[in-house]
Amino acid sequence: MPFEFNFFVNVRGRAVAYNALLQGQFRHSAYTLDASQLNRAILEVETGAYFRYRKFSLMFQPIVLRTSETNLPQKRTHYWGTLYFAIGR
Repeated sequence: MPFEFNFFVNVRGRAVAYNALLQGQFRHSAYTLDASQLNRAILEVETGAYFRYRKFSLMFQPIVLRTSETNLPQKRTHYWGTLYFAIGR
């Protein structure tokens, strides 16, 4: 088959027991957060499309969402997109 098209949605949850980047690792830091300031459950959603024609393929992920890792007033949800191009057999 010389042409292929797929659309996908991926939803996954993560449970975080300890976040070394936000809670500190091996030494004390003034910029660490308490456990009560963190979300332990993170939701991630991806959606996109995949096109293939003969040996050329293109995958586009325009919407990737991740819920905030903190419970602070400055919390924010992250969005980004990716574009992959490949040449194969």
